Amino acid sequence: MIKTMRKLNLAGQTLQSGVIVLAPAGVSIHGKSQWKCKCFCDKEFIALGSELRSGHTMSCGCYSRSGTFVTKHGHRSITKGSNQQSPMYTLWINLRDRCSNPQHPRFEDYGGRGIFYPESWNSFETFLQEVEIAIGPKPPLVFGYERFWSIDRINNDQSYAVDNIRWASPITQNNNRRQRRWHKRPEGLVKC
Repeated sequence: MIKTMRKLNLAGQTLQSGVIVLAPAGVSIHGKSQWKCKCFCDKEFIALGSELRSGHTMSCGCYSRSGTFVTKHGHRSITKGSNQQSPMYTLWINLRDRCSNPQHPRFEDYGGRGIFYPESWNSFETFLQEVEIAIGPKPPLVFGYERFWSIDRINNDQSYAVDNIRWASPITQNNNRRQRRWHKRPEGLVKC
């Protein structure tokens, strides 16, 4: 006995996301039912019935492009489809890794020297709030350096803290570093 699947009629339904299913739109090349829909932004689009029922399709694409669905704080861990993180989120991840992850290539210069960050900064929302209160939001594009602005410690030998941080361009960061000393003579150099 052959079982046939019952076709669901989605026409006229309004989904939880606000998408209105208008009418059937045929079948895909894989034999799945397609539906003509109207997004909450008034754009019409075609979607698979299974994607509409599962909740995977929540808009014509405008919802995912806006980035508002990703996090409540407006910064993305990963942008859907582009694998790019929000610059502020990336800054936070790198700051934490340098100070607390012994596998990080720069750990010796940060966590290995006793440079830490406040425990409250383990939460991105708290980090974002405390930094923006202390030193303001990340500076806008200036001389092409917007994505390179980073949090710099005013006193390079102290840990990250709200009273020891500032926004710094690559030039400022380069001028605020400790002196490097050769502990061993590099291989192949001969004293004259």
